[in-house]
Amino acid sequence: APPALLGQVRRIILGGSSRFPGVEEVASDLHMSSRTLKRKLQQLGTSYQEILDGLRKGLAVEYLTQTDKTVDEIAMSLGYSDASNFARAFRDMPPVVLVALALTGATLSIAPLALWQEGLPHITRAETWASLLMIGFVLTSAAFIAFYWLLPKVGPTNISTVTLIAPVSALVLGTSVLGETLLPEHLVGMAAIFAGLLLIDGRIVRRWQADREYKDQPKG
Repeated sequence: APPALLGQVRRIILGGSSRFPGVEEVASDLHMSSRTLKRKLQQLGTSYQEILDGLRKGLAVEYLTQTDKTVDEIAMSLGYSDASNFARAFRDMPPVVLVALALTGATLSIAPLALWQEGLPHITRAETWASLLMIGFVLTSAAFIAFYWLLPKVGPTNISTVTLIAPVSALVLGTSVLGETLLPEHLVGMAAIFAGLLLIDGRIVRRWQADREYKDQPKG
């Protein structure tokens, strides 16, 4: 059956001792020519390279999240010439998936060190657990995932405006909630940030340029 062929190809690729076999080697193990194998895979809507790339990405995710191998070591073990080629292989993967993998790998890497240095946390109050959940998950993991989910939708310029809004929000909360004094330099800083946001948005600049072009047009 056709699906069985895909499984056979995957098993042969993963069964290589030190490197991934080429399409000719896989076809030889299946007792057919490489042309026949390519044609059959094409009929199934895929190719040998697509199967190989999928397996390499799966192994890369496994190595990144479950081992302490460096990126260079993983790249070499998966047949990439260097780390930059390894990174380019993930260009078509959604950013939210990459950041989730990065956060998972970072957590698995640092958790043993934290437990070794500090030991198991002794938490008895529900408020502490709630704070840990809020800071660790909502404000860190979920925030990063949401950030990279929005990134391809709104673009890097627009999404970076949140870093400009944060200081203004901090000043407003500081004066309204904590009773802090709003100094003239704070107002100057907020004005500079507001001007930066207007420039990043670009609509005022484009409107100004359009008006100039309209005025420069010859009358008649």
